[in-house]
Formats: sequence, C-alpha cells, structure tokens
Amino acid sequence: MNFTFHKTVKDKQSSEIIKNFQANFGSTNCDNIRRFGDNQLIVENNFFRFKSNQNLWVGIDKASLTIKDTINQNEKKIYYKINFTKFLLISFGSILLFFLFFIGDFTDSTSQPPLILYIFVPAVLLINLIIMLIRHYSLFIRTIKRGSIYLGGYDWEKILKNKTDNELKVIIAGESHLSKSVGELAKKELDKRNNKKATTHI
Repeated sequence: MNFTFHKTVKDKQSSEIIKNFQANFGSTNCDNIRRFGDNQLIVENNFFRFKSNQNLWVGIDKASLTIKDTINQNEKKIYYKINFTKFLLISFGSILLFFLFFIGDFTDSTSQPPLILYIFVPAVLLINLIIMLIRHYSLFIRTIKRGSIYLGGYDWEKILKNKTDNELKVIIAGESHLSKSVGELAKKELDKRNNKKATTHI
C-alpha cells in the first residue's frame, strides 16, 4: 500500500532538489539510496532492520522521490511516495497475536472481554501510522523549503577549523557533496578567519 505527497515548486533546479533529498534521506538511517539522474531517488530498506527503531523507516520497505516537469517552464512537481505494506502486515500480525494471547482468556461464555481490548491495539497502531506519515510529510516540506537540514553526527566546527581557506570556499560554493547547513558553518568559519586577519592588520 502506498501513500503519496506532492508539491509544485518554482525556480528550483532538479539536481539541487535531488541532492538535498539524498543528503537528508542519508541522515535518517535508511538502508539504501539509489539515484537515477536528476529526477528520481529510490530508498530501499531491509525487511529485518538492525538500526534504531526510532527512525523514519520503521515499517517502510521502499520510498521514491520523483521530479516531473509541468507545462510551465519554471515549475516542477515533486512526488514523494511511501510504501508502508510492511507496516500494515506487522500491524495485523500484532492485532492477531493480541487477540490470541489476551482475548483467549475469555473463553468462558459467561465472561466477555471489555470493549477497550477490542479497540486499544488498533487505535495505537493507527496513531503510530498517522505519526509516521506526519514525520515524512514534515521531512518532505522542510527539505523543499530549507534544503539539506541534517548535519550528521560530526563535530563540524572542529572539522572545518582544520580546512584550508580554499577548501572552505569549495564547500561554501556548494561544489562538494556536503549539505547546505555545513556550507553555512563553513562560511561562518571563513568569516571568522577573515575578521581575525583584518584585526591583526590594524
């Protein structure tokens, strides 16, 4: 089963959009990312996952991001499709196990399980599905509006201090594989160096 988000954007390059989503997906503990030119990304996850259970991809086998041109030359439409079939299978399995282990205690015809037992597990799973979709929609919109938003688990201030001025300029210009957020930190580091040089020359 699939769920698709879509949004029309103006005056944005497909290559930049794909680069931003690739960086952000790569920072969310997905298993594999495949890029097809400047128009599509495919995220694929292993059925049995050993990464954190608190990331975006729990219950999601596959997701795709596709960019299509519209009839307007400066507009593009972005489609983000999530396959959550695995989530539904796990959910149905959980409900079945719940009824087998707990509802089975009420085999006596004179005793009936309380109504809350029938709705508790389905309600929890439905809430989890809604939260998952909200988190993916949030990532989708933030990436379109703000570009690369994850810095990863690195001490970028320390890393950038050891870079040469020319290396910082390459990062700032967006000519490296690093995210826009790292580029902003590189600009701060370069500005700091230039201010220090100007102060020493006074």
